[in-house]
Amino acid sequence: IASPIPTVDIVIDKVDRSQIEKISPLEWVFCLRKKAKWDQNNPRAQETSEKFWQIALHHALLRQHLIKSLALHYSDRKAYDLAASLVRAFPVFANEAQVKHLLVVQVLQALDGADALMPSSNSSVTMT
Repeated sequence: IASPIPTVDIVIDKVDRSQIEKISPLEWVFCLRKKAKWDQNNPRAQETSEKFWQIALHHALLRQHLIKSLALHYSDRKAYDLAASLVRAFPVFANEAQVKHLLVVQVLQALDGADALMPSSNSSVTMT
């Protein structure tokens, strides 16, 4: 029997039912790539993004994918559309004692801080 096409709703339903172990790697990837569009019409956008980062504390695959996605987001927003709610929820993860000392977390926090200082999200930085 074929599995249904992964959707954000399927993943969130499993999260809500505490069935994290039943979420396949493919479902996580699809969910994170489609979450920006899902967020547009859903009042649970921020809540679910915070849950994803909390889950990432104990779920290596999700953690790796979220960190990679956030790094890609900061390197080129036009090429990599990460849900704004996931970007805003990063401190939920980054401020946890078990990860805040990690270099990758510190670099992403610095990028987030630098991003906040930029005059607009369409600006580019030229290094000389």
